[in-house]
Amino acid sequence: TGKPKGVMVQQKSLIPLVLWYNTKFAESAGTRHLVHSSFSFDASLIEFVCPLGAGGEVHILSEQMRYDVPGMVQYMHDKQITAMVVSTQLGAELIHNYELPLEHIILAGEKMPVMDKKGLRIFNGYGPTEFTVCSAYYEVVERALGDVPIGRPVPNSQSFICDGQGHLWPQKATGELC
Repeated sequence: TGKPKGVMVQQKSLIPLVLWYNTKFAESAGTRHLVHSSFSFDASLIEFVCPLGAGGEVHILSEQMRYDVPGMVQYMHDKQITAMVVSTQLGAELIHNYELPLEHIILAGEKMPVMDKKGLRIFNGYGPTEFTVCSAYYEVVERALGDVPIGRPVPNSQSFICDGQGHLWPQKATGELC
């Protein structure tokens, strides 16, 4: 519609996200998470709340640094950044063109292209803001060719494929993800 929308993210949905993320990615006091997202973007919740919830560090990039890819990579090395969540397009550029110090990276927001692991854990993240950022994830375990799946639902959630009226479809049918 071209009209901005606001989504109220409730604490009861944020807590499971933090617990899942910090368990899945072994976040701890040694975690150093790079904050690339705008504060108004839902992905910033993972970048701020999850590391802080584990006693880790958050490193907020300046506006200028967000657009300086070589400078951002140098910053990651200088500060020994261990994790980041970033748009699929930027993540693909980083992975394809740079040696990264990260332990893991989550790419989200667009269809994931072919990816090589390059010594770090790469995840395809999927989810609408209304679900509190991430409803499904897939770890790239080998070279990802063709369509990279959105993966399995995060713990304590379910995903269903439905028709336009909300009725369940059988397995492997095409429909709406609910």
